[in-house]
Amino acid sequence: MTSMLPKPLRTKSNLALEECIADALQIDVTKFLIYLIDNVDIRILRLLAYQFHILGDEGWNLADTEREQRELLKIAIRLHRKKGTKNALEYCLNVLGMVGDVQQWYEYGGRPNRFKINVILTNKTYSEELYKLLLRFVNAFKNKRAILENVDISVYPQGNFYIFSRVITDEIITIKGVRN
Repeated sequence: MTSMLPKPLRTKSNLALEECIADALQIDVTKFLIYLIDNVDIRILRLLAYQFHILGDEGWNLADTEREQRELLKIAIRLHRKKGTKNALEYCLNVLGMVGDVQQWYEYGGRPNRFKINVILTNKTYSEELYKLLLRFVNAFKNKRAILENVDISVYPQGNFYIFSRVITDEIITIKGVRN
């Protein structure tokens, strides 16, 4: 290796230090940039979810696709800052491919400290498993003194629907008693 140091500074320790620096500059640092969520290897996403405390019922179980998992990781810190609020629930449901509308007790004239959620599923199929996951998710993110009163789930599948219709008419009109 040729040294970049001037001759008076080429001591044994300086040359060793220069060699260490050269080796360090050749390391591929992209593997260490784990907080650039869009570039992280898919195998690391679960570990990041554990680190950001969103693994399990706090959203990870409801994230079906890799895109939803990455979006959930991006907003994890913001969600924990807003945890226990209406906005946190609605925002997280939106990231997970659902449209959520949370109504608090004073908005619909209910009993104090109660709330309702209207969820619209567009990209997910409804099942009993999804319903149980949704309830556990709401209990993890809701205000601890609030009581979930009702969950309304509407399913609106998106996609192409082809409708075919055919009208066949066959009518014979006979006129009797017509003069020439």
